[in-house]
Amino acid sequence: MANKESLLGALLTEEVQGISKKLNFWGKPIELPTGLSWTSESHLTLEKFLEANPLPANARDIPLYGAAWEFVWGKETPKEIKEAKEVLLIRARTGMEVTEEEKIWLKIIAVDTDMF
Repeated sequence: MANKESLLGALLTEEVQGISKKLNFWGKPIELPTGLSWTSESHLTLEKFLEANPLPANARDIPLYGAAWEFVWGKETPKEIKEAKEVLLIRARTGMEVTEEEKIWLKIIAVDTDMF
């Protein structure tokens, strides 16, 4: 399971690097957790990974998968990820505590939609 998480982390790192200028413009740079901050030499794309692994094996990985789905266009996001996103946005708006992984997902959501 750790290999799957590491691969998704690598693919997500590459996507986050692609929006780093926008993140920096808004003053919201993302520092990925240590275990996620490496790059992949494979030709696997984030979209192909998510097609093969549409849902996380456990709830703890939902923020990582959710953040990854923010970079996929033209495909239906799984219901579980959509619901988790709605819950996360409500929790964030009401000031409830969120994990570091959830903060990353929130920053990607906010920067992607210019919510600042």
